[in-house]
Amino acid sequence: MLNKVRCLELDLHDGYNGPVIYHGWTLTSKISAVDVLKDIAANYQKDDLPLILDLEDHLSDFQRNYLKREMLDIFKDSLYLQDSKEFKSLPSPNELRGKIIVLADKKKWGSLVNICQKDDHQHGDIFSNRNVTEVSSLSEHTFKGILKSLKVKIVDRIFGGSGNINLERFRDVTKRRLIRIYPGADRQFSGNYNPISALNAGCQLVALNVQTRDSHLAVYDSLFRENGNTGFVLKPATLLNPGVPANNKRRISITVIKGKNLTTSKKVIETYVSLRIEGVKADENKNRTKTAKSADGINSEWNQTLQFDVTRSELDFLVIKVKGTQYMGLKNHTIGTHAIPIANLTEGLQTVPLEDKFLRNLNASIKVEISIKDLT
Repeated sequence: MLNKVRCLELDLHDGYNGPVIYHGWTLTSKISAVDVLKDIAANYQKDDLPLILDLEDHLSDFQRNYLKREMLDIFKDSLYLQDSKEFKSLPSPNELRGKIIVLADKKKWGSLVNICQKDDHQHGDIFSNRNVTEVSSLSEHTFKGILKSLKVKIVDRIFGGSGNINLERFRDVTKRRLIRIYPGADRQFSGNYNPISALNAGCQLVALNVQTRDSHLAVYDSLFRENGNTGFVLKPATLLNPGVPANNKRRISITVIKGKNLTTSKKVIETYVSLRIEGVKADENKNRTKTAKSADGINSEWNQTLQFDVTRSELDFLVIKVKGTQYMGLKNHTIGTHAIPIANLTEGLQTVPLEDKFLRNLNASIKVEISIKDLT
């Protein structure tokens, strides 16, 4: 799992025999925090990309001090202990290779915390001139409040009356320091929110419940596929550098040709392909092919071209779903899914692999031909 996940939240509580990890005040089982740290150390050594440990600290001073000593002993030289007082900008992941970084309260965890210090003003004005080492963690609901900040009551509650808040101003903050978004506390069954709006706002740490394999996680995973599922990918230039034109208009034409191994049954089925653009509001759109009967109970042919115009192609995703239909189209079910950032689309004839609803690879695919026209 650590080849994908680069920030782990550890919910720490006092236990009878030392610190334990569990989802606080729920019926989840408790596991030894020291055992978890040892497991992380053993698996982390398999690659040298940096890993952030986000410590949700509910410990007494005694058990916290015990865990500090254990962390130093378990992680040894892998633990990043650099003095960050003189940092004017954050080091890159490449400069942090081989290191484990602690995200916690500096006052409680001392020298173990440096470039990822928990923001003491979680509900204050994140737009003030903070140190680059401070990380603001916002729930998905607080973040949604920011996106709807024209509603004065929400602005007053979160930002202390700062009324001039917009998406570009938020993105400017993410060019200087880290912003983390996490699932709301009401997700008792580990569901996921749609991560796209947080990614497109420039947030670097968009936390999802990876144990829940759903369509939102599929979109999120697709972002890292082109980089070998390392858990790191460079943000689009428009979210990194001031002055980069935010105009990436494209016309995406997709000819959906045929499907392969869409069912293991010999029974003839009816299928269609749904294409959906997710991303910036102006670009969100969907279309579908006609319904086609499988010729042999396994493969289908559509031979239909669908077209989309997008304005911010670097921020958009394409979600492909192959659906089976029954009862004259009154009941549909998803056979397989594939998601990909628009920026990673390539032109030409290609085979698209499909995943099931649990994001497991299927022995099924569709053949498409893609053309991309620049409209800028």
